[in-house]
Amino acid sequence: MRRRFLRDERASAAVEFALIVPVLFTCLLGIISTSAMYFSQASMHQAAEWTARYWAVSDSGWSISSSCTFAAPSGSGLTTLPVGGTSGSCDAATAGYTKPSVYAKAHYFGVNLTSLAFTPSTGQCTTGGSTFGGPGVIVKATGTYNFNAMLVNIPVSMSTQACYPLIQ
Repeated sequence: MRRRFLRDERASAAVEFALIVPVLFTCLLGIISTSAMYFSQASMHQAAEWTARYWAVSDSGWSISSSCTFAAPSGSGLTTLPVGGTSGSCDAATAGYTKPSVYAKAHYFGVNLTSLAFTPSTGQCTTGGSTFGGPGVIVKATGTYNFNAMLVNIPVSMSTQACYPLIQ
């Protein structure tokens, strides 16, 4: 009787399936989460590019209040840019886009990132140590993606930067 029980293979497929399914689902969810992470990175970079171009080309006047330090145009090649504050009236977009970070967040279409921030500045447009296009608007984007694949949950820091030369 004991030998017959040890030779019985009727439930072996169910046991093998139960052992493989968690690994299979973890891999599948990992692929989906990785795809969402790369999509968010690309969307964050595109929003930074659009924002840099918008603020380099637009006739938005670039002035707000002395406390939020906006300024510029009037034919100047480079002075100050809306370096967005994080509190008070400077966060709100009153008439259109009054702040680069508001514009950038409105043009970000990826998944929700924790601590998503767009930081504008001005400077020389450079890549790989070489300058191109002269002075421009630089927008740096940072955020944290929560990579989640069943039992694996890892926060991944992402950042990107875009520069658009000022139109003289």
